[in-house]
Amino acid sequence: MNDKRKFNFTYVIITYILMFLFLLVYIFLMSKNSNMRPYLVWIFVGLYITSTMVVIPIRTIFDIKKKLYLNNSDLIIKKMWKTCFLGPFVFFYWNHLIKNRDNEEETDKEAVEISANKQENE
Repeated sequence: MNDKRKFNFTYVIITYILMFLFLLVYIFLMSKNSNMRPYLVWIFVGLYITSTMVVIPIRTIFDIKKKLYLNNSDLIIKKMWKTCFLGPFVFFYWNHLIKNRDNEEETDKEAVEISANKQENE
């Protein structure tokens, strides 16, 4: 016997509220820990928020109109949580790459200064 319970929208709303709170806390912590130089990271976070907060609900609403049942709604919620927890790892990795690039530029400048000082001493 197939389980034909109707789509329960309260779980989706609770999931979105939790995702949004998670993102707010995450952005707050990142803005306190890092200086505001890596604007690309903030663009990524903005795209991430818009994709999770706009695209998925619109698809969910269209799926509800097509009489989606509970099994499929569980699948949608799992996909939302995957993106919710994958995003921060990508964000941390991107932030790490930017910090490494800045450190390499500083060491390159120091190396140029040291070689210039050696040439002046000779």
